[in-house]
Amino acid sequence: MNINFPERSPVLWTVLSVITGGLLALYVLHFLNKDFYHHDQREFYIWEDLGKAMEKLGQPLSTRTFFRIPDRNTVIYIVLTLVTAGLFGFYWVYVTTVDPNEHFKQHRLLEGELLDKIEKLET
Repeated sequence: MNINFPERSPVLWTVLSVITGGLLALYVLHFLNKDFYHHDQREFYIWEDLGKAMEKLGQPLSTRTFFRIPDRNTVIYIVLTLVTAGLFGFYWVYVTTVDPNEHFKQHRLLEGELLDKIEKLET
């Protein structure tokens, strides 16, 4: 988790998107997909290790099927967006919005369970 990613200025990216006529939006979607994917990968391994530790402490976390953010191929998505005259781009924006929502919905469930288990350990 010590991996740091540089912050991206929203004002700069907005101005650049307007100047480039939306082509930069494809670049932004690429970064969003990759950032969410890498975040999900790191977090999955942390939760996996945490689950092993909690099991050793006698408070195993329930086994849930994790919602995993897929590693989407940007080149294919750009080609499909161009071939469909931009229509596939709507799908791309949709999944780039839905994936983190599902990911953070999972957070609420897992974190709630983890807090319950930690409270049981304290008593």
